[in-house]
Amino acid sequence: GMNSFAESQRHVERFNSINCRWEAVPPMWHARAGPCIMAVVMSGRRFLLACGGHESNRLNPHGFGAGVTLVERYLPGNRSWEVLPTPMPCPRSMASAVVRGDHVYVMGGTNEEAMFCSMVVRYNCALDVWDSLPPMESCRFKGAAAGLP
Repeated sequence: GMNSFAESQRHVERFNSINCRWEAVPPMWHARAGPCIMAVVMSGRRFLLACGGHESNRLNPHGFGAGVTLVERYLPGNRSWEVLPTPMPCPRSMASAVVRGDHVYVMGGTNEEAMFCSMVVRYNCALDVWDSLPPMESCRFKGAAAGLP
């Protein structure tokens, strides 16, 4: 996210529902705002994925925060973040995401030109591979997504 000075942050916190307090988590490697973040459970492993976002300190030609393709994974057992070897196919910020099985679907958001988009990409967590899917019928920015079991 961003701080009160509109600067991208690496800082991460988690809510402890047992003692009703926020706790610091190790920071991500890359400061950014607007990533889509999702919880994944795959083959008994639990982790978070943070996909895309934008940087406040690096602007695109239109004067907006430059989008990033970076994907980071948080491993709660190790309390550590790692940058995945395969980035998203294109920069995306303020996108929606949902997990279904071994796949993460990233939908909409803004593209590298800060334009709303309808693009959909799918990440195979087991194979570390991205592929493109048919676009949504209309653009979505800061949308919401949910998957039904």
